Amino acid sequence: MKPVMLAIFILTSSLGRVPLASAQTPDQLVAGAKKEGRLVLYASAAVPQLQMYFAAFNKRYPFIKTEYYRTDKQKLLSRILLEHRSKQHLADLVD
Repeated sequence: MKPVMLAIFILTSSLGRVPLASAQTPDQLVAGAKKEGRLVLYASAAVPQLQMYFAAFNKRYPFIKTEYYRTDKQKLLSRILLEHRSKQHLADLVD
């Protein structure tokens, strides 16, 4: 996936968990991102790959703090299920 497309996907997927059917303009989406100010990605990808994604994203959206939690797939699944049971969804995206 191209970095620009990834940035758009991350931005539109993470803004306050806005349903895709909502009729928001790109300016409204960016305003929501500025308000939230943070993007958290859970992934099992290699660190250089994650850094490449965030470098492209941060170049376009420097006002959003990016974080990632990286571990193997089994531990990642366990964490996601634990968060689901406790009703605390900390990740904006899961790769």
